[in-house]
This record gives sequence, structure tokens and C-alpha cells, in this order.
Amino acid sequence: MNNTDFENQLRALRPVAPSDALERRIAAELSTPSSGLVKKGRESWFGWLFPRLGWATAGAVVALGITAITRTEPAAITAPPASAPAVVEQRSAEILNANDEGLTVDRDQGVARLVRLSSIERRAWVDATGAEMIVEVPREELVLVPVAYQ
Repeated sequence: MNNTDFENQLRALRPVAPSDALERRIAAELSTPSSGLVKKGRESWFGWLFPRLGWATAGAVVALGITAITRTEPAAITAPPASAPAVVEQRSAEILNANDEGLTVDRDQGVARLVRLSSIERRAWVDATGAEMIVEVPREELVLVPVAYQ
């Protein structure tokens, strides 16, 4: 049996008609004056107001707590010292990796070894107020190293 046959059999199914006893019970229930109504108990104003005030108070306490935790004092702005230089700059470079790419022939140098250098160049500045800024620039270079024959 494939899926199409199964689906056709399901479409051919029809529900069974309800019994006479069930129809009579449903008719009797629907004939009463309170049929279809959901009775709700009388709620006092205190029972209606108390939960809402509780949730509002809890939300206010949480908001005030977060505000108190994250509150920061403004930093005092100080003038730079008169003897401090305006800007100090530092440079440095660090070789991370050197890969041998094999031998090659160059028109100017002849036979040379091709070396791929991976490095990071760092520049740092410190201004008169003591603020520091560091910039790192990754570099990749191909260098020809002459080969000496002995």
C-alpha cells in the first residue's frame, strides 16, 4: 500500500451519526436558561487591586536596583601637566611566521629563495592627558633572499 492509496482510504471514511440518547441530552442542556454561560465568582476590589500593585512595586524595585548598580560618577577632568610632552609615539614589529616558499629565478639577483614573512606592526601613542591608543597592523611580505653557491 503506497501513500496515495492510504490517503484515498482516509478520505472515504465518514463519521458515525450520534445516538438518539446523546441528541436528547444535548437538547435538554441547551433548553435551560443558563446554557452557554460561564459563571464567574464575585471578586472584591482588594482581590483585583492587590496583585497588580504587587507586580508594579516589584518592577519599580528592580528598576531602582539596576539604576543604583550601574550608576557611575562622572570622571574629573584634569588639565595636562605643563612638563608633559604633547604626544609620545612608539613603534614595534613582531615576526609571527616565516615560510620557505622554495627557490625562484629573479632577473636582477639570479637564483633566490622566496620567503613569506607574517608579522604585526604596532604603533602606540600616549598624549599629554595619559590616554593611550594602540594600533596593530598585520603584514605579509614576500622576500627574495639571494642564494650563495660554494
